[in-house]
Amino acid sequence: MKSQIPPLRKWQEEALEIWQKKSHKGCIEVATGGGKTTFAMAAFVQLSKTQKNLRLLVVVPTIALQDQWFVTVEEDLGIHEKDIKILTGKDLNPNALVNIVVINTARKFNHEINKSDQLFLVVDECHRAGSAENAQALVKNTFATLGLSATPFREFDDGFKTFIEPIMGGVFYSYTLKDAISDGILADLEITNIRVPLLPSEESEYVQLTSSIGRAYANESEKGLVEALLRKRARLYNNAFYRIPTVVSILERQRKVRTIVFLESIDSANLAKELLEERNHLVTIYHSEISEVIRRSNLRMFRRGLFDILIACRALDEGFNVPEASLALIAAGTSSKRQRIQRMGRVLRSMAGKEKAQVVTLYATDVEEVRLVQEAEMLGVDIHIAWQKVNHDR
Repeated sequence: MKSQIPPLRKWQEEALEIWQKKSHKGCIEVATGGGKTTFAMAAFVQLSKTQKNLRLLVVVPTIALQDQWFVTVEEDLGIHEKDIKILTGKDLNPNALVNIVVINTARKFNHEINKSDQLFLVVDECHRAGSAENAQALVKNTFATLGLSATPFREFDDGFKTFIEPIMGGVFYSYTLKDAISDGILADLEITNIRVPLLPSEESEYVQLTSSIGRAYANESEKGLVEALLRKRARLYNNAFYRIPTVVSILERQRKVRTIVFLESIDSANLAKELLEERNHLVTIYHSEISEVIRRSNLRMFRRGLFDILIACRALDEGFNVPEASLALIAAGTSSKRQRIQRMGRVLRSMAGKEKAQVVTLYATDVEEVRLVQEAEMLGVDIHIAWQKVNHDR
């Protein structure tokens, strides 16, 4: 193993020392882009010096991250591809030097894996293991564990405490967004929240649904009914007519700015791409209905500068490293603070020539505005947040 890992940052050195004192067990809470993957590889290199038969087992949430880990391990750790194994449902034996598996496949693990005491278990985006189903991916009796996440604690449940901490260990180090920006690891951040109007028909339906939700709460209706009404209302405002025209208008003023546009539906993503292409923007797309080969090609061409705009749904929410982008245009809202932070993180990574990162969020209702205000308070970063309102001719 001929490691080419970059020199560790101060936080990584501090965390590594604490992890050693914790008997090589636990999770880190580190801002997206702060260097979690590099930390995990440095930990593996260090352990390998004394544990000669140690094998690395990496559990990831998506195929995209599986590919990224494969390349990173090969290039940064200097490990030959023959010593890196992608585990599948047909072969889940982690008997290679480095083993990488998607969490849905890893649920099928036999927890009596041969010589699991020689494994170093790394779980990327470890919050995803916070359920009874996904916790089955966590191999027990390992020599060392390391969970990686910007947001280990999921909203509205205690999945971390219940399922992750007993096997992986608790959070032993936190490195916040504010820390990463102050240290120059992440780009300076500018946030603009823009309110778009609802059509009269959308406004009427929104008011009706809000009244129904209020009555359901007042009558202590079944949880399923309330959740169904909340989802229906969210679909309404996330697909508000004026969101896509506003996206086009913003990007007409931001030509040649490397941008990721987040939309909630594939239909909306395809429509936005079509409208932008009509206006001669260099735009590509990334979503689950595109073949694996084309997805990777589109992402690669965006990173190389052949496209200025990358339109995505949820496939790029977690983990994927796109430091080339400097503007995140979140065109459809989400009630998940974790998802919002992940999306913002796609553009926060610093790189040469990148002075700042911009996050522009479109919203259409008071419900969304309240969440954005709460987010601003939660970030704890000394940044200016601009609030704007647009009007379209009806």
